[in-house]
Amino acid sequence: MGILHKKQSAEYLRLAVRTEAVAAKLEIAVKTQKVTSSMSQVTKAMGKVMSSMDLPKIQEIMDKFEKAFEDADVMSSTVTG
Repeated sequence: MGILHKKQSAEYLRLAVRTEAVAAKLEIAVKTQKVTSSMSQVTKAMGKVMSSMDLPKIQEIMDKFEKAFEDADVMSSTVTG
């Protein structure tokens, strides 16, 4: 009966590893979606601010865009390892 327990134990370990891998992929997908949403909002705001030609607002939006772009870069480097 010891062999059966070892085999079952190994199967549970493999299942745990697979579950952790799925959880990591889901976490990456959620983070990617958040970054994409953030980039979309900043891009829309850029269009509105550019039409007003208000320099302080343009600088603020550009700062937000750069931050969102950096977040996307960090996310892609995390995904690629």
